[in-house]
Amino acid sequence: TRPTAGSATPVRFPAIVAEQLANGLRVWTVPYGAIPVATVTLLVSRGTGDDPADKHGLASLTGDLLDEGAGSLDAIALAEAFARLGTQLDIDVGPDATTLSCSGLSRSLERTLELMASVVRSPRLEAADFARVRELRVNRLRQLSRSAGTVADRAFVSAVFGRHAYGHGALGTTAALGAMEVEDARGFWASQFGPSVATLIVVGD
Repeated sequence: TRPTAGSATPVRFPAIVAEQLANGLRVWTVPYGAIPVATVTLLVSRGTGDDPADKHGLASLTGDLLDEGAGSLDAIALAEAFARLGTQLDIDVGPDATTLSCSGLSRSLERTLELMASVVRSPRLEAADFARVRELRVNRLRQLSRSAGTVADRAFVSAVFGRHAYGHGALGTTAALGAMEVEDARGFWASQFGPSVATLIVVGD
Protein backbone atom coordinates (compact mmCIF):
# COMPACT_ATOMS: atom_id res chain seq x y z
CA THR A 1 0.00 0.00 0.00
CA ARG A 2 1.46 3.30 -1.06
CA PRO A 3 1.85 5.64 1.93
CA THR A 4 -0.03 8.93 1.89
CA ALA A 5 1.81 12.19 1.70
CA GLY A 6 2.22 14.02 4.95
CA SER A 7 1.69 17.69 5.56
CA ALA A 8 4.17 20.11 4.04
CA THR A 9 7.09 21.06 6.25
CA PRO A 10 7.39 24.84 6.64
CA VAL A 11 10.60 26.27 5.24
CA ARG A 12 12.07 29.24 7.04
CA PHE A 13 14.99 30.91 5.33
CA PRO A 14 17.41 32.91 7.47
CA ALA A 15 17.30 36.66 7.07
CA ILE A 16 19.80 38.38 4.77
CA VAL A 17 21.53 41.43 6.24
CA ALA A 18 22.47 43.74 3.36
CA GLU A 19 24.93 46.59 3.83
CA GLN A 20 27.14 48.73 1.62
CA LEU A 21 30.62 49.98 2.47
CA ALA A 22 31.86 53.47 1.72
CA ASN A 23 33.88 52.16 -1.23
CA GLY A 24 30.73 50.78 -2.90
CA LEU A 25 31.18 47.11 -1.99
CA ARG A 26 27.87 45.44 -1.15
CA VAL A 27 28.10 43.01 1.78
CA TRP A 28 25.37 40.44 2.37
CA THR A 29 25.57 38.28 5.48
CA VAL A 30 23.33 35.33 6.27
CA PRO A 31 23.89 34.24 9.88
CA TYR A 32 23.36 30.50 10.19
CA GLY A 33 25.12 28.91 13.13
CA ALA A 34 24.06 25.26 12.95
CA ILE A 35 27.68 24.21 12.45
CA PRO A 36 30.93 26.21 12.83
CA VAL A 37 31.40 26.70 9.09
CA ALA A 38 31.24 29.77 6.88
CA THR A 39 31.02 30.10 3.11
CA VAL A 40 32.34 33.23 1.41
CA THR A 41 31.50 34.22 -2.17
CA LEU A 42 32.68 37.35 -3.91
CA LEU A 43 30.55 38.12 -6.94
CA VAL A 44 32.08 40.55 -9.43
CA SER A 45 29.57 41.53 -12.10
CA ARG A 46 32.02 41.21 -14.97
CA GLY A 47 32.26 38.13 -17.16
CA THR A 48 32.74 36.84 -20.68
CA GLY A 49 29.99 39.18 -21.87
CA ASP A 50 32.45 42.00 -21.14
CA ASP A 51 35.13 40.64 -23.47
CA PRO A 52 36.34 43.24 -25.97
CA ALA A 53 35.04 42.54 -29.48
CA ASP A 54 38.51 41.57 -30.73
CA LYS A 55 39.64 39.74 -27.57
CA HIS A 56 37.15 36.96 -26.91
CA GLY A 57 38.35 34.86 -23.99
CA LEU A 58 40.06 37.71 -22.13
CA ALA A 59 37.71 37.69 -19.13
CA SER A 60 38.10 33.98 -18.41
CA LEU A 61 41.85 34.13 -19.07
CA THR A 62 42.15 36.95 -16.54
CA GLY A 63 40.07 34.94 -14.08
CA ASP A 64 42.40 31.98 -14.50
CA LEU A 65 45.38 34.19 -13.67
CA LEU A 66 44.02 35.58 -10.41
CA ASP A 67 45.18 32.63 -8.28
CA GLU A 68 48.55 32.31 -10.02
CA GLY A 69 50.01 34.44 -7.27
CA ALA A 70 48.96 37.47 -5.25
CA GLY A 71 50.88 39.94 -3.16
CA SER A 72 53.95 38.26 -1.67
CA LEU A 73 52.68 34.73 -2.43
CA ASP A 74 53.30 32.79 -5.62
CA ALA A 75 50.76 30.28 -6.92
CA ILE A 76 52.03 27.38 -4.79
CA ALA A 77 52.35 29.44 -1.61
CA LEU A 78 48.87 30.89 -2.17
CA ALA A 79 47.31 27.45 -2.60
CA GLU A 80 49.14 26.21 0.50
CA ALA A 81 47.90 29.20 2.51
CA PHE A 82 44.30 28.33 1.65
CA ALA A 83 44.96 24.64 2.35
CA ARG A 84 46.30 25.42 5.84
CA LEU A 85 42.92 26.98 6.55
CA GLY A 86 41.19 23.80 5.40
CA THR A 87 39.75 25.34 2.26
CA GLN A 88 40.51 26.12 -1.37
CA LEU A 89 39.70 29.01 -3.64
CA ASP A 90 37.32 28.31 -6.52
CA ILE A 91 37.11 30.82 -9.37
CA ASP A 92 34.42 30.69 -12.05
CA VAL A 93 33.86 33.07 -14.94
CA GLY A 94 30.40 33.11 -16.51
CA PRO A 95 28.74 35.36 -19.08
CA ASP A 96 27.74 38.01 -16.54
CA ALA A 97 29.93 37.53 -13.49
CA THR A 98 33.18 36.25 -12.02
CA THR A 99 32.81 34.46 -8.70
CA LEU A 100 35.43 33.58 -6.11
CA SER A 101 34.33 31.30 -3.30
CA CYS A 102 35.64 29.43 -0.26
CA SER A 103 34.10 27.30 2.48
CA GLY A 104 35.80 26.50 5.75
CA LEU A 105 35.75 26.65 9.53
CA SER A 106 34.36 29.92 10.82
CA ARG A 107 37.36 30.44 13.09
CA SER A 108 39.46 30.89 9.93
CA LEU A 109 37.07 33.37 8.32
CA GLU A 110 39.17 36.48 8.91
CA ARG A 111 42.32 34.97 7.37
CA THR A 112 40.29 33.53 4.48
CA LEU A 113 38.93 36.99 3.71
CA GLU A 114 42.45 38.43 3.82
CA LEU A 115 43.67 35.90 1.26
CA MET A 116 40.67 36.44 -1.01
CA ALA A 117 41.20 40.19 -0.79
CA SER A 118 44.81 39.82 -1.91
CA VAL A 119 43.71 37.74 -4.91
CA VAL A 120 41.32 40.38 -6.21
CA ARG A 121 43.23 43.48 -5.09
CA SER A 122 46.84 42.57 -5.84
CA PRO A 123 47.11 39.62 -8.26
CA ARG A 124 50.58 39.25 -9.72
CA LEU A 125 49.49 38.75 -13.34
CA GLU A 126 53.04 37.95 -14.39
CA ALA A 127 54.09 37.49 -17.99
CA ALA A 128 55.38 33.93 -17.52
CA ASP A 129 52.10 32.80 -15.95
CA PHE A 130 50.13 34.55 -18.68
CA ALA A 131 52.09 32.77 -21.42
CA ARG A 132 51.66 29.36 -19.76
CA VAL A 133 47.93 29.73 -19.10
CA ARG A 134 47.32 31.10 -22.58
CA GLU A 135 49.13 28.14 -24.15
CA LEU A 136 47.07 25.69 -22.10
CA ARG A 137 43.89 27.36 -23.33
CA VAL A 138 45.02 27.35 -26.96
CA ASN A 139 45.79 23.63 -26.71
CA ARG A 140 42.40 23.05 -25.10
CA LEU A 141 40.68 24.86 -27.96
CA ARG A 142 42.54 22.69 -30.48
CA GLN A 143 41.39 19.56 -28.67
CA LEU A 144 37.79 20.78 -28.53
CA SER A 145 37.82 21.59 -32.24
CA ARG A 146 37.91 17.81 -32.87
CA SER A 147 34.77 17.27 -30.79
CA ALA A 148 31.52 17.20 -32.75
CA GLY A 149 29.55 18.23 -29.65
CA THR A 150 31.72 21.29 -29.07
CA VAL A 151 31.46 22.35 -32.72
CA ALA A 152 27.67 21.98 -32.51
CA ASP A 153 27.51 24.01 -29.29
CA ARG A 154 29.53 26.82 -30.86
CA ALA A 155 27.34 26.84 -33.95
CA PHE A 156 24.21 26.96 -31.79
CA VAL A 157 25.47 29.86 -29.64
CA SER A 158 26.57 31.78 -32.71
CA ALA A 159 23.25 31.22 -34.47
CA VAL A 160 21.18 32.27 -31.47
CA PHE A 161 23.19 35.27 -30.25
CA GLY A 162 25.08 36.38 -33.35
CA ARG A 163 27.21 39.44 -32.59
CA HIS A 164 25.80 39.79 -29.07
CA ALA A 165 28.25 39.49 -26.19
CA TYR A 166 26.86 36.01 -25.46
CA GLY A 167 27.68 34.83 -28.98
CA HIS A 168 31.13 33.42 -28.21
CA GLY A 169 32.57 30.77 -25.91
CA ALA A 170 34.36 31.51 -22.65
CA LEU A 171 37.67 30.20 -23.99
CA GLY A 172 37.59 32.57 -26.95
CA THR A 173 39.41 31.64 -30.15
CA THR A 174 42.96 30.61 -30.94
CA ALA A 175 43.38 33.75 -33.07
CA ALA A 176 42.16 36.06 -30.31
CA LEU A 177 44.29 34.36 -27.66
CA GLY A 178 47.34 34.46 -29.90
CA ALA A 179 46.98 38.21 -30.28
CA MET A 180 46.68 38.88 -26.54
CA GLU A 181 49.48 40.14 -24.34
CA VAL A 182 49.83 40.17 -20.58
CA GLU A 183 49.01 43.88 -20.62
CA ASP A 184 45.54 43.01 -21.92
CA ALA A 185 44.87 40.89 -18.83
CA ARG A 186 46.30 43.56 -16.54
CA GLY A 187 44.18 46.20 -18.23
CA PHE A 188 41.01 44.10 -17.97
CA TRP A 189 41.60 43.49 -14.27
CA ALA A 190 42.36 47.17 -13.59
CA SER A 191 39.33 48.48 -15.49
CA GLN A 192 36.71 45.82 -14.73
CA PHE A 193 37.39 44.71 -11.14
CA GLY A 194 36.50 46.96 -8.23
CA PRO A 195 34.30 47.26 -5.15
CA SER A 196 31.58 49.22 -6.95
CA VAL A 197 30.75 46.19 -9.14
CA ALA A 198 31.16 43.53 -6.44
CA THR A 199 29.04 41.85 -3.78
CA LEU A 200 30.54 39.90 -0.88
CA ILE A 201 28.22 37.18 0.44
CA VAL A 202 29.06 35.46 3.73
CA VAL A 203 26.83 32.62 4.95
CA GLY A 204 27.19 30.54 8.10
CA ASP A 205 28.55 30.88 11.60
